[in-house]
Amino acid sequence: MSENAGDTRFKRLQRAFQNPLTEVSLFFCNASIPLFTNFNKLLQSIHIVYDSVIKLANTLGNRVIKVEVMKKKLNEINLQDPTIYLPLAAIHLGGTTKFTLQRLLSLLLCYFTGNKPTIVLEKKGIDFLFFCGFYRKPKASGVNLWSRKQSY
Repeated sequence: MSENAGDTRFKRLQRAFQNPLTEVSLFFCNASIPLFTNFNKLLQSIHIVYDSVIKLANTLGNRVIKVEVMKKKLNEINLQDPTIYLPLAAIHLGGTTKFTLQRLLSLLLCYFTGNKPTIVLEKKGIDFLFFCGFYRKPKASGVNLWSRKQSY
């Protein structure tokens, strides 16, 4: 490896850690890891794997799929049907992830009102929040920019 490779890696990591959405992503992963840690422990006891797979699938499904759909048998659920999924606002993110996202959304408010935030959000981070459906893009008509999108 050349010396430039280390500098390139450092710069890439530095950019990633300057993006506030990196923190949100890491907290989301942190909230989900215990599910897989417990599942991994169960894999070591191969005789109960099937029941554990079903339990994990139900747990994960309950986080993103509507309750009435999860009452069906897992093999009867059509995961390709977009109507079975919870709206973004109802998906379980984990407490720390939700708190961090709210902090970032407060920064967005500063961004749109012209106040100076303490952290500068990159344009791609703001676009990511809009892409995920968290908030509407601004309009010049005086509409409340911070009203929640209703997707259900």
